[in-house]
Amino acid sequence: MSSGVRHESMDISDAAVIRVSLRRTAFVVDDNAQVRNYIQSILRDEGYSVFAFESAIEALNELADRNGDVAVIISDVEMPGLDGIAFAEEVNRRFCGVPVVLMSGAAQRKDSAQSRWPFLAKPFMHPALIEAAQLAVMSVPAISK
Repeated sequence: MSSGVRHESMDISDAAVIRVSLRRTAFVVDDNAQVRNYIQSILRDEGYSVFAFESAIEALNELADRNGDVAVIISDVEMPGLDGIAFAEEVNRRFCGVPVVLMSGAAQRKDSAQSRWPFLAKPFMHPALIEAAQLAVMSVPAISK
């Protein structure tokens, strides 16, 4: 059981909890407005400040403006332009430590997305989204500054 404060070392779950409590911003990236609105509503109800984007390029630009200071990104896989997998790879390359959850209704994209990132099969219910977001955040090790 965790004692709370540790000076020299901290296990990943403690670090993730601290990070989440300090940084409660989520990005939602999906070209479908109904899906974006649904996810935004759920995440806002969970206490996140949510920013929604209809393209991965818009989300990358805002992420750069924020220096990667985002708790979690929820992104569709199937999008025009930069798809969700390429987007997640770019986020990982440029902003190591920002967790990405990918989602898709296309079964053929599930295997390639699921192998590297948490994955949600569309359609999904509220608890599945929250669980995926929490697991993604908790799986990213803390980065010492």
